[in-house]
Amino acid sequence: MTVETAELVLNIITGIAVIVWMIVFRVLWGMNHRRPAPVNDRDADQYDVQQTPSADAASQLVCISSDKMQIAGNFEELSLRLARQVAQRLPAAKISSQTSNELVLAPISTSRWLGFERIDIAFTPLGENLTEVEHHVWQKPTRAPAWASWLSGLGLVVIVVSYLVLKKFVANYPNPAVRWQTIQMVQVIHFLWPPLMAIIPVKAQKTTGKAVAGVVDGMITNLPYVESPSAA
Repeated sequence: MTVETAELVLNIITGIAVIVWMIVFRVLWGMNHRRPAPVNDRDADQYDVQQTPSADAASQLVCISSDKMQIAGNFEELSLRLARQVAQRLPAAKISSQTSNELVLAPISTSRWLGFERIDIAFTPLGENLTEVEHHVWQKPTRAPAWASWLSGLGLVVIVVSYLVLKKFVANYPNPAVRWQTIQMVQVIHFLWPPLMAIIPVKAQKTTGKAVAGVVDGMITNLPYVESPSAA
């Protein structure tokens, strides 16, 4: 391998490593510093007004889905209908508390993979046969662990130091066999993939949270078509 070829190989591998590092760093930065976005597109106006989604200071939860609907039916009966659907439509949730005008759901376990920490559903009577249903889906902030950011920063240091060392002592070495060792630059990947392993579960939590919010939204929308407890 010639000196020119060794330097070209080193530059290509380093360039790819830097691009991968930038992608990982940008994702980590977005997770830890970007304001949470509403789950549903139709919530966008509400969040624009509030600037940031509302947060429960006591438990450090973030509201990832919020909506109000007007449903035909008595509020007490609608509350009972919805409670009956929980086990069938949302098996990851259990009823934490239930009254005639409020239903609070909690996850069946403490795993963050369930995508939510609490679901509040309130029923407000608006008339003889009209009820306003408001729900909030709460989730822990989806942040990447601190060690992932530190390791990502260390990865950049390793990339720079490895490039300088290989360029000075290996790529320009008189022996062509030694210049082949510039390929060892690929070893910096060991400092790039661990942060990715921290990103995956966080992304999965956000995706699951969106799915849960969609199920809750569908359960409330279909309330007028659910068989009433009295008719069962």
